[in-house]
Amino acid sequence: MFRLGPAHWIEAERWYTHALGVAQAISSRSTEVAALLGLAELAIARGDRETARRQIALALGHCRALGLCRSQRRAERLAADAAEDAKQLA
Repeated sequence: MFRLGPAHWIEAERWYTHALGVAQAISSRSTEVAALLGLAELAIARGDRETARRQIALALGHCRALGLCRSQRRAERLAADAAEDAKQLA
């Protein structure tokens, strides 16, 4: 839904937030990582870099603890994208 554009971001955020809540309730940190990174992508697209940084930091912590290399690389790319966006605005 994220890639469908801003008209679908509210719905995408609702689903990612729901997924995050379920993941936390059942202690599925890998699913929590996926939801956090989806929420971070939305935050970056909306220009909310602080929220994105917090979500990415949480996801990276789980990735490192669990050895989720692919998700860790995705999180690191998102962090770099958020930092690059911030530089361009400065």
